[in-house]
Amino acid sequence: MVLSTQERVNSPFVGLIAKGKPLSYARATFIDGDQGSGKSETAIAIGVNATFKGMTSVKLSDGLIVKAQPVLNKQGYAIIGYGKLWLPNQEPRIMKTPPKSCVMAEGVRIIYNGHLWGIRYLHMDLADIIRHFNKDDEILKNCFLIIDEAYIGADRRDFMSPVVKVMSKLTKQLRKRHIHLVMCTPDSTELDLRFQKIEVEHIVCSYDEDTNRITEFIRNPKKYRKLREVTYDGRLYRKYYDTDEIYPISEVQLNRAMAMAGIVNA
Repeated sequence: MVLSTQERVNSPFVGLIAKGKPLSYARATFIDGDQGSGKSETAIAIGVNATFKGMTSVKLSDGLIVKAQPVLNKQGYAIIGYGKLWLPNQEPRIMKTPPKSCVMAEGVRIIYNGHLWGIRYLHMDLADIIRHFNKDDEILKNCFLIIDEAYIGADRRDFMSPVVKVMSKLTKQLRKRHIHLVMCTPDSTELDLRFQKIEVEHIVCSYDEDTNRITEFIRNPKKYRKLREVTYDGRLYRKYYDTDEIYPISEVQLNRAMAMAGIVNA
């Protein structure tokens, strides 16, 4: 469920999350690894897991919104793709979320610069994020902010560009804005140093084509004393996003590159 430009003005996200107690540190997760290693899927899983664990309703393909509750396993984790639904004229039952439905969780806000299916989120590219930086619409507060292909707006060689400067300033306000920032890139060392310095959690991904499993190597001194290894079935989250989505480079950068290459009136 992606919101249109007009819907953003009166976004249903606004006010969904109570501010709560002040955070003691900024939540910043960097995910890197080889191309095709499962970086995007791991980032998307953060939002999908939060949505299914906090599930409060499901919007069906015909637009009807029904009450729903999460289904948890013995370890207390949400079972992805399932919920307890109150369908019309039926007793509530545990079932797969219906095709083309949208799972919603009151209090969970996900902002993503790509496109998702099956869960409620707000699509915002870098221009949208910058546009809302100083606005009082509460958009850039109390949310998961997932930025895929982060090198496009945070490359260390572009450290003097206005985009990098503004985005780096946003990272200094993560705690006050109650934002959990998730950035994906093939090599996090290529990000501007101002981004690298705010990292709290670092995840390196590896994908096994034979088993379709993704392994995460997680370093987070705030949570774990040692490097943590987690493996999950990569097929579980693929229907929620497009693994081949292309993220465009700005026209300004392209025009400058073409000028440097001697291309005129391309």
